[in-house]
Amino acid sequence: MTRPVQAGEVRLERVPVAVARGLVRGDLSRPATWHPQFPAAGTLSAARMLLGTYEALGVDPEGSPWWFFCVVVEGVVVGDAGFHGPPPQDGPAEVEIGYQVVPALRGRGVATRACALLLTHAWAHGADVVRAEVEPDNPYGPASRAVLLANGLRPDGDLGFVAERPVGPRT
Repeated sequence: MTRPVQAGEVRLERVPVAVARGLVRGDLSRPATWHPQFPAAGTLSAARMLLGTYEALGVDPEGSPWWFFCVVVEGVVVGDAGFHGPPPQDGPAEVEIGYQVVPALRGRGVATRACALLLTHAWAHGADVVRAEVEPDNPYGPASRAVLLANGLRPDGDLGFVAERPVGPRT
């Protein structure tokens, strides 16, 4: 049996905007630090979606906290996790998250820890509400729902999960 990954072994590293643009252009050259199964099709979709969102808003994503990150375990990029874009300018600061881990590391707690790190990041940067969706045709849906529940998100509708800022001072 493969051992679970320990909490301290998982970290998030911001994907440079230039790398995201390269992925969208089809540059799939893999740095030595990327797992052979990374990037996944979802990584490319996330980069395309985020760049399109920021372009439509007329905002430079460089330095924005509402971006996406490489999931790193023992110095190797094994997935990605991040936000679907910045919160709206008016109303509660609500963001949506997504994440994925390479098949070789699924079931070892990596996605659970990455999700926890995303939530910590969201609260630290002023989010009031964090949402996530699990599509019904997602073959990893049960595992993804378990990740969200383990991180305190609660079901909200057919596909959605939601968490609200923990009570206490903003950091």
